[in-house]
Formats: sequence, C-alpha cells, structure tokens
Amino acid sequence: MKLFQTSLFIIIFAAASLAASQSPVPAPSATPTPEKKVSEEFARCWTFGDDTVNFLRIEADQTSFLAAGDGGRVIALDKNTGKEIWKTDLGGEPVSDLVIAKDRIFVVTRSIGKDGVDGASVLRSLSRETGIPGASVEIEGKGNIWIGGIGEMIVAAADSGEIVGFLAGDLGLKWKFSIASGLSSSPVVDDNIVYLPSKDNKIVGIAPPIGEAKFTITTRSPATAISANGAGMIVYGDDRGEIFESEILTGKTIWKFRVGARVSRIERRGNRLLVTSFDNFLYFISSDSGHVVWKKRMSGRIIQVIKINDERLAIFAIDSSNATVADSDDGHTVSQFALTSGAVAARGGVLVEDPIVVLSGTEISAFSLTACKK
Repeated sequence: MKLFQTSLFIIIFAAASLAASQSPVPAPSATPTPEKKVSEEFARCWTFGDDTVNFLRIEADQTSFLAAGDGGRVIALDKNTGKEIWKTDLGGEPVSDLVIAKDRIFVVTRSIGKDGVDGASVLRSLSRETGIPGASVEIEGKGNIWIGGIGEMIVAAADSGEIVGFLAGDLGLKWKFSIASGLSSSPVVDDNIVYLPSKDNKIVGIAPPIGEAKFTITTRSPATAISANGAGMIVYGDDRGEIFESEILTGKTIWKFRVGARVSRIERRGNRLLVTSFDNFLYFISSDSGHVVWKKRMSGRIIQVIKINDERLAIFAIDSSNATVADSDDGHTVSQFALTSGAVAARGGVLVEDPIVVLSGTEISAFSLTACKK
C-alpha cells in the first residue's frame, strides 16, 4: 500500500511539474528605470558681464564667441578665457542672428523711434578680426530677419515675406523674391537650397545664385519647423503638432507623427530627428519610421538643445535656473548645472571640446564637461 501511495505521489508531482513548465510564465512587471543621481559634472569656466547690455544672440567661430545685444552691441570673446577681443556699437536692436562668412560677420539691426515705431532694417558687415564695420545696406521687411550665408551669397528673409540675395563681398544686390503671405517660421538651408515656409500652406525651395523657385511643396497647414536631408526628402511640423516626412518632388507622405502642441524645432542627429514642441517635450524620433525612440518632458518651453558629445545632450528651458544634461540613448537625466539666471540663448562651440556658452540677461557664461582651458 505504501509503495502504491508513494508511486501515486510521484506521478501526481511529476504531472504538476510538467503542467507548470508548460504554463506561460508571467512577464516581469515593467518598472521605470531610475534616473541617475544628479551631480555637478560641468564646471563654470568663465563669466563675462556688462550691466548696460541685454545679450540676445550668440554665434561661434574657431577662436571666439560672438554676441549681439541692446543698442546693436556686438562683442567677441575669447572662447577659452572669456576676455573681450573687441566690441562694436552699431545702434538699433539686433533682429537677426549673427552669421559668419569667411572673414566677415553679418547681422541685421533695426532702429526704433521714440514713439515705438520701427525704423529701417540694415544688413551690416563687420570685420571678423577687429569688429570694424564695413559695407551695409537697407533691406525691406517687418518682424525678425533671417540671414544665411550660401556660397558667395548672403540671403536675407523677413517675416513679412521679402527675400533678398546679396553678394557677400560688397553687399551688392543680386536678386529679390517674395512670399506674399509672409513666412510662417525661419527658413533653413540644405544642399544649397533655401526652404521658405509660407503662411499659405507651402514650402518654397529657391536656389540662391539666381533667386528662382525650384519647387513648391503644399502642406496641410503652415510649417513651423523644417529639416531637409539633401536626398530628396523633407520633414516638417506645424502648429497643430503634426510632423510629416515627404518626398520633395512628388509630395508623397512617407510617415507622419503627432505631438501635443506646436512643433518648434526639428534637427537631424544621424538617423534620428530631434524635435521640440510647445508641450515642453523633447522627442527623439526615428527618421526612417517616425517612431518615438524616447521623449522627455521639461519644466518649460525648450529654447535650445546642444550636443555635448555622442553620449550627452544639454537642454535649456525658458525661466529655468538649471541646464539639464541627458543621456542621448534614452533621455534620462545624468546631471544638471546651475545658471546665473534663466537662459535666453545657448550655443556650443565649433569643436567638440569647446565650452557651451549661455546668455542670461547681462551675462555670458561658459561651461565645460572637460577641463576648462586657459
């Protein structure tokens, strides 16, 4: 009898074990990956201050950072020490970014009358070495002015739709073009084509040497951000949060994706797209499929994202007293570094080891992940 009971127990135990081995094993519950402990990885290398100027625009070359601010002040600072190299007061207010082309610097300033009425907009050329003003020319248009250097040309495009091409050497007029409805966002340049997004649901591509339209893309609504890849494809976003990749010649949509608010920036980073929107999110999206690789919410609207190296990004948000350093692969916060006050603009250097420079009102500060150079 005991032998029978023992055999029966063994059979039942074996059957139960077999059934258990064939039953599906529940997957482990997903738990968020904890963010790494915040640490002070960045060092503040230098700070330059001028209580008389609010700095608004920033650019960089191989040896210096260039900033423009109130009163048309343009200043060059040594990128390693922050010491002033030269400064120039042009008058008016800067209404364009700074553009470096060969041995010249270009910027558009606009005078403002006592009654608050805008005066003339002037495209100005400065010596890159000394800051001494050179050629200048009045240009038409209202709102901000986008300028870009393409080959031997400087192209200026006003928010109100006036686009003009000049020779970079003497600012001689070469051609004019017009977008009657005005621009819906800043133009971009890719493969010597200027992409002009219009308020009447179009993106017009013009060739700077002659200023003629090469193609027109019809969009569902005005484009608020654009990125082209030089291989016949374009990605654009709009104020409804929709993002499309399309063929330039046919207009065929390859994929589309939607974020929570107006798209403010699209940049290519290898086979990914860096996208920011007014929902305070930063998205990394596959450029092949439009699928989200990761997304990260910030405390305010994102004004700049700078590549530190292949593993790290620096993210700057409006009114934040800290910059966030994130992992490029998954978006997790790695560290933060403190700013004097909220960032107005930020710019990485030309070289990977260059510091990041941040404009915060009347101060310009440089931060480095590696040792600060002297």
